[in-house]
Parts: sequence; structure tokens; C-alpha cells
Amino acid sequence: MTNETPDHPTDSHPTPPADSVLRITVESDDDFHERTTDKLAKIEAGETAPQDHVKSFATAAQVRRVLTDKRLELIEETMRDPPESITALADRLDRAVSDVHDDLELLADERIIQLDRNGRCVQPTVPYKRIHIDITLPRTPPADDRQAPA
Repeated sequence: MTNETPDHPTDSHPTPPADSVLRITVESDDDFHERTTDKLAKIEAGETAPQDHVKSFATAAQVRRVLTDKRLELIEETMRDPPESITALADRLDRAVSDVHDDLELLADERIIQLDRNGRCVQPTVPYKRIHIDITLPRTPPADDRQAPA
């Protein structure tokens, strides 16, 4: 996680286009490297690389640790009706402001939401039109079917 300055929580991260989609996925380091290498090769070849926004986690367990039911509720409510402040969102969801603040900070660190200064308030926003969560679980053959080491 990163520490952002409290005055400008998301200054170091550009805002994605409003019609963009965030894809949250489980992806091995090798798959991430391959996807990134392919994208760079397209750019070097003069092709237009897809402007996808992908947040990858190494395991489904990591996704579950970040995207708890309460945090998904924060994301959905913020997308549905952007609140004017963290306090307004906490009141709307009948949650403690400190808990909502902590959850939003974690989601901002993961670049899933943004926290924008609006006067004296910090306003949570979701800079994506949609968020697609894609978790693929690999099929592992039963222990009897695996080859024994030589």
C-alpha cells in the first residue's frame, strides 16, 4: 500500500477516462509479465495497445481480503450515488466513519477508488464506468492422477 498526502490523496495517479472499465483478476506473476510484455510489443510495433485498466492479485484469497462484502458495498454505493464526503457515505450505510475511512483508504491504495479533496471534505469516487471481477480457479488433477516425481 502507498501513503498519499492527505491534502491531495490521488494526485500521483491519473484519473482514468470516465467510460473505462476496471478488470480485477487473479493472475500469476508470469501471466502479468506476459500480458505486459505483449502490450509493450504492440506499442513498439506501432499498434494501438488496449487501454485496459487491470488490477491483478496473485491469489483469490488476496482478492477476498481486499474486496470484502463491506468494501464491495462501499464501491457499489459510491458508483450508484457518489457521496459528498466520507461522513455522508458512512451515514448512508449506517457505519462508523472511522471504519468507512479505513476501508476507503485501502481501496484507494489499491487504485480501485479515488479520494478527492472537495473543500474540507474528502469525496470518494469510482473513476470507472464498470468494474468486472474475474476469478478463474485452475483445475488441479486429483492426487492419484498426478505423476510421481522421478
